[in-house]
This record gives sequence, C-alpha cells and structure tokens, in this order.
Amino acid sequence: MVTCGTQESIEGTEMRFPITNKILFDPTKIKNYIASHSKSVFFIIVILHLFGQTLDSILVEIGRNNNIIGIFVCVNQIYNLANNQTNIFHLSKRLLTWKTTSYAKRSYESAAQRLYRTNHHGLAYILEQTSNNLKRWLTTNNTVLYGFELN
Repeated sequence: MVTCGTQESIEGTEMRFPITNKILFDPTKIKNYIASHSKSVFFIIVILHLFGQTLDSILVEIGRNNNIIGIFVCVNQIYNLANNQTNIFHLSKRLLTWKTTSYAKRSYESAAQRLYRTNHHGLAYILEQTSNNLKRWLTTNNTVLYGFELN
C-alpha cells in the first residue's frame, strides 16, 4: 500500500493497516516507487491530498499500471474524472483502514482462486493464507474500531 498526502493530512488520519504501508509526500514519486518493485508486487494507492492539482492530473502522473489494484481517494473535494477507471473509490477517512484492508483481502482471495485454476498451487496457498490473515484481522478489529460485525 502507498499512502500519499501532506504531513498534516497524514497526521490527521487514523491509519491502522495490517499490511505494509509506504508514506509519500509527493504524488510524482508514486510511479517511480511502483516501478522500482517487481511485477509480482501489487499496490493499493491512498490519496489523502490533491496538492493543488486535480485528481485527473495526479492519476496521469501515476499512470495506468497493472500492479495497482485499487486507488482510494479521501479528499473533501468534488471531482469529475476525465478518464474513467473502475478501480478508483472515494471514501471517508473514518472508513479508510476498514475499506482498504477489506479490498486487499478480496484481491488476495480472487488471485488465489485464479491461481488454483491454473495449477499454481504454491503461490495460491500463500495468497489464500494472506487473505485469511486479513479476514482474521478484520474480524478481530472491526468491533473495536467501527462498532459493526463482519459478515
């Protein structure tokens, strides 16, 4: 996971992610950070501040990348996207940890199912275990953090 925002926006956001989180203070560095990793590493991007730009211009800087499985935007501004992408989600800062962790869990689950079908059982097992660990974390922490049950 990569979280991008100003120091104030990051300090003002409650983040308790059970997955690795890299914090960047400049949206232009996201693309280079992702490019520095192998193609087998997938990312969830969290944008907490637009840095005086439009969301479209930040998305152009990040670029279309198959390693990005979701982009979560937590800003209080209204925006219309010129380029429509299905993996962009707007959410409140209050639900940031819950939604991104839940999305990561579903992504691992889906990838594991695809790998089982193509007989890549070793990697599928690892992704399935990671998904189960995230589900366990969500089940344990959701009532404390948010006051509702996981179905």
